[in-house]
Amino acid sequence: MKLKRSSSASILWGFSAALAGLLAVSAAGIVDVAAQDDAAEQAARRARVGGSVSVDSDFIGGLRSFEPGNRTYWHSHEGGFILFVQEGRARTQRRGEPMLELGPGEIDYTPPGVEHWHGSAPDEPLMQLGVVPLGGGIEFLEAVTDAQYNGESL
Repeated sequence: MKLKRSSSASILWGFSAALAGLLAVSAAGIVDVAAQDDAAEQAARRARVGGSVSVDSDFIGGLRSFEPGNRTYWHSHEGGFILFVQEGRARTQRRGEPMLELGPGEIDYTPPGVEHWHGSAPDEPLMQLGVVPLGGGIEFLEAVTDAQYNGESL
């Protein structure tokens, strides 16, 4: 993986397990910075998107920034997931449970294999530290609906 740096303060960098690399999250959406890699690297990376992502590690961690209103898709981690809110407000939800909102210093744990999503509050950015303590792959599912994001639907 190649590290790409931005000279623009309006782009926030984060870790993308789906792309096994860095991504930028902005108001316009997600920008795949790995697109600047050679064709073989791009093909291998994109082959993993949308399905189970194999990761050869016993511990995975990444600091990720979300602009207000951004969120992940529904997904699950083979090794579970711990979300540490560093700055801002986080929203997270496990399948079939109410949406939770968390502030700085708060932690949320999702057990292995449990479907969930996480992101920022609609009016505040988020900086999170995400840790997959037992390693393993990630399975990406469908998009989070606005009703789910707003806590109106399980």
